[in-house]
Amino acid sequence: MIRRQLGAELTRTVPLSLFSPGSVLYELLVGYKAAPSLAVRREQRTLLSGFLGEFLSLHLGCLAGPVRVARSATLAVPVPSSSQPRASWDGEHPLVGLVASALAEQSGIVLAPLLVRGPEPVGHLRGSPLGFRAVEPLAGRRVLVIDDTYTSGARSQSAAFALARAGADVAAIVPIGRLIHPEHNLATGSLWASQQREPFDLRRCAGPCQLETARACSDGLGPVAHPLRQQQPPKPARRACQADQPEKAEVARVYKEYRADRPGVEAA
Repeated sequence: MIRRQLGAELTRTVPLSLFSPGSVLYELLVGYKAAPSLAVRREQRTLLSGFLGEFLSLHLGCLAGPVRVARSATLAVPVPSSSQPRASWDGEHPLVGLVASALAEQSGIVLAPLLVRGPEPVGHLRGSPLGFRAVEPLAGRRVLVIDDTYTSGARSQSAAFALARAGADVAAIVPIGRLIHPEHNLATGSLWASQQREPFDLRRCAGPCQLETARACSDGLGPVAHPLRQQQPPKPARRACQADQPEKAEVARVYKEYRADRPGVEAA
């Protein structure tokens, strides 16, 4: 559907992790933007930026290729928000600050918030070739599109399309999490169950060599413990209309606010 809306092939997408509603990663991705406490938002952003930074330090070479000269550094372009700015954001979408923190100690990649909204709307299951526009020419520049959550891919893929139209070489879309509803249908449930059986190791290669070798980038090293990497076992399959709701009262309130910003998230 999104490919048809854009009239172009979709950009390769490499999420750090799959996640489902109610998981730790889900609560972090909602809370870093919407938690009522500034201290909580900062703490959650720190966890997520550390996760993204470690991933990029391991896999940037596979995703974007080697950097030969300083001026050819890869550009990390956050996807602009589709919701109205909030007073708590201080004029900047939290994703920009998260990416800036993740890149603070990285070499070969720099933050480049070069996209703004275009004349056509984008949203869940609604991509558009005019949904975003680049604020400057990007001919020949290597780009990674960074997003927090990938649901239908409409926003991220529209952003990648706009960057390619400006001349950029878009290497990949890198979302922190790919939202999965295991109960959505049998195919989704089967995918989730199979992924649950795979041990999570952030060192497993995220680039093209994954298809050739299917082994971790750091040979001989075992899985690394990390609070965001602990996949939860799938819940029993249910009808799509019985999609999971967060159980804690505070998380439920934030979840409701999140859905207001991103309508249709239940239909992932």
